[in-house]
Amino acid sequence: MGRIRRSYAIGIAAACAAMAVTAAPAAQADELVPTRSVLLLTVSMPHLSTVVDHYRVLECSPTGGTHPAAADACADLDYANGDFRAVAKDDRGCPMIYAPVTVSAQGWWHGRRTGTVQTFANTCVLRAETGAVFAF
Repeated sequence: MGRIRRSYAIGIAAACAAMAVTAAPAAQADELVPTRSVLLLTVSMPHLSTVVDHYRVLECSPTGGTHPAAADACADLDYANGDFRAVAKDDRGCPMIYAPVTVSAQGWWHGRRTGTVQTFANTCVLRAETGAVFAF
């Protein structure tokens, strides 16, 4: 297994372990809804000859994980109700260079399962449209 894939698998395992901590036993599921938010965020650049994958675990309420700007990313997602596609847009001018970047957010947001994948034209557009969420 390659180093990138092994690291990716470790990140997924860490995110799943963090989510499992918040899960209630089946008998108490109706009484205790997990409110903690844990997302596995990934960034892939398939246009490069060697695929570059980056990932971070973002925890909100309380803030933590491996995301370098977790507090800012959580604030952006709070504003957007957990959907990175609804983060307040930055009106910066981006070059019209097509170098696709595919991102995903998988996990739990305030007790509900979420999973979203989107491709952006380049990293500038990604940053302008997702705030601090994928700033790693």
